[in-house]
Amino acid sequence: MPNSSALPNNPIFRLKKILVARNDKLGDFMLAYPSFAMLKENLPSVHVTALVPRYTADMAKCCPWIDEVLIDPISEAEKGGIWALTTLFKQKKFDAIIVLFSTTRVGLAAWLAGVPYRLAPATKVAQVLFNRTVVQRRSESIQPEHTYNSDLIKHFLRER
Repeated sequence: MPNSSALPNNPIFRLKKILVARNDKLGDFMLAYPSFAMLKENLPSVHVTALVPRYTADMAKCCPWIDEVLIDPISEAEKGGIWALTTLFKQKKFDAIIVLFSTTRVGLAAWLAGVPYRLAPATKVAQVLFNRTVVQRRSESIQPEHTYNSDLIKHFLRER
């Protein structure tokens, strides 16, 4: 029996809008550049949006593989942050979200917004909010950060 994720009725075949979240540190965002390149080179017609903090936005706008930059509206510490992010995700109608560095807030917002495909590292409690996960041992620092990011994109592309 074929793998169900490879069947033509899989929503990944109909993807038009993908959000890639890397909304932590500037250096970590820069290490995500190869992931954006891999994604866009394999799916050139898909609209790729990056979710970043305000201080990373200028770097994201310079990235040739990102079609749109969303600034994370509210920091985790501020009340209402999940609702602001959920509203943003609903308005943009993303088909998929790939979270390169998992946080509960982003996972919960994607789940509440009804994003059908949600992929993140299976490294934190937040993993229960995603319907696809990849086991990574980031805390062991066995690989460079850019490799962990790329592994998530490779997983996503294999499911096509």
